[in-house]
Amino acid sequence: MQQVYSPYNQYRQHQNNAVQDADPVTLITMLLEGAISLNKKAKLCLEQDDTKTALEAVENGTKIVMHLYASLDFDNGGEIAEKLGSLYHYVCDQYVLFQKDPKDMAPLESINQVLVTILDGWKQIPKEDK
Repeated sequence: MQQVYSPYNQYRQHQNNAVQDADPVTLITMLLEGAISLNKKAKLCLEQDDTKTALEAVENGTKIVMHLYASLDFDNGGEIAEKLGSLYHYVCDQYVLFQKDPKDMAPLESINQVLVTILDGWKQIPKEDK
């Protein structure tokens, strides 16, 4: 079967290569950027009264944050892992609040503030330390 090359397929292949070639810090920043992007999508969907799609975006954002939490090394990560774990746990709690009442944007805004702060911290890591 011959593979069809379309701009979308090329884009997906580029993304796959970027993930496979990325260092751990870059992967974490990509995941955080993905969660932030999904939160923005949820907000836009709610502005258009598309609660179903908004909740799907939030569910995917929750999965990303849960993956980030599960990837923490609490045995060797010390205080940093503990603090990140607490922040990820808080974010997941805020996702639950949002899912219970999607009309209340406060939890989503709080999530974005926390995730942007964490992302900024990861971006401060010098390239030679990645």
